[in-house]
Amino acid sequence: MSDNNQFIRPLPATQSISTSTVRSVNQRIILDKIFEKQITSRTELSNTLLISKPAIADNLNDLLAIGIVQEYGEGEVAKSGGRKPRLIRFNKNHKNIITIDLNYKDPIFVLGNLKGDIFNEFSVKISEKANSQVRFELIKNAIQILLNSKDTSTNSLACIAISSPGVFPDKKELSFANPQFKEWFDLDLPQLILEEFQVNVLLKNDVNMAAFGELRHGAGRSSRNILYISCGIGVGAGLILDSKLYEGRFNSAGEIFNTIDPVKLGNGTNLEKSIFLESLIKKSQESIKKKPAASYTEEVSDFNSVVKAYQENNPYLLKHLDDIGTELGCAISNIANLLSIDTVIIGGEYVVFYQTFYEKISKIVNTHCIFTPDIRPSELGRYAGIMGLFSISREHYFDSLIQSI
Repeated sequence: MSDNNQFIRPLPATQSISTSTVRSVNQRIILDKIFEKQITSRTELSNTLLISKPAIADNLNDLLAIGIVQEYGEGEVAKSGGRKPRLIRFNKNHKNIITIDLNYKDPIFVLGNLKGDIFNEFSVKISEKANSQVRFELIKNAIQILLNSKDTSTNSLACIAISSPGVFPDKKELSFANPQFKEWFDLDLPQLILEEFQVNVLLKNDVNMAAFGELRHGAGRSSRNILYISCGIGVGAGLILDSKLYEGRFNSAGEIFNTIDPVKLGNGTNLEKSIFLESLIKKSQESIKKKPAASYTEEVSDFNSVVKAYQENNPYLLKHLDDIGTELGCAISNIANLLSIDTVIIGGEYVVFYQTFYEKISKIVNTHCIFTPDIRPSELGRYAGIMGLFSISREHYFDSLIQSI
């Protein structure tokens, strides 16, 4: 096997692999390492990846020619002497990425570079009654505003990436958005954006992207097997198994909203209906009406009023939050045992109640899990999904770039 191909292990005699495939694999490995280091040298790459210096130099030529990797002067001379190493760096501004985090009332639009540095971001309030055409016009205008803010064009974009609640298989055989997001996708939003801007479009589940964001940039950086639970307006989960996002056959892995048990099966409900925000508000209102107290006269009617009641230690609200903690503790224990999870991250709107949930979840998990996972709050908050979109868009772009060489 030649120097250029030495990173790939020889295959059994019954298998073969083309030289171009080996070269592509090596180039992707080298590009990933340069991105990880940001600034490095050919010598450091050779020592780290166990590839000869001539092979490193040869595989770097294409990456340098494209411009995603750049020469960056000289480094310090090694203690053993010799020439100064020629440094190379990842060109984080080689392409830009636009991410769109859809939600019911105020989608978030972000422009950043390949590293995930954010240049501009804003959210837009939109009426719940707005039809799909109005929503698409809003998205088109928002994309153009982001491009204008950087005085650039769609030619600078590696991707436009969208996250939303729902299931979006690659082959679209069972694709569906949550009912309240129906208007966003009545017009096949990804296809329309592709036709309008002539840019690759990714559509991903929002909780999966939050899990991926926490893996790469947040509370899951030191973990390999993560369960990310998002609770609030809805309920969902994202799975990281062996440091990789696991989406399943139909990209539907983590759709725990429909989790049932014998009790739920009997009364026709599921996990989401038991614990999501609308249910929490309704149950709290009913409890307060049954047991009126002069110190709790304010109505619990929306998320902000729920948070205020929580901060005031409203006993009726706390009782229902305790029940939600029990539901989550049981669901987490079952999933952690099934998939050997080492870290559980709590995100979504309910992260504000984390301390209350932690006590209940920990007690259940410590009792029922074979191997007890760490339980942590989200570090990235509303940016978890956005950073997940940047990370997965960059990986897709790296793949396409290497394939085009």
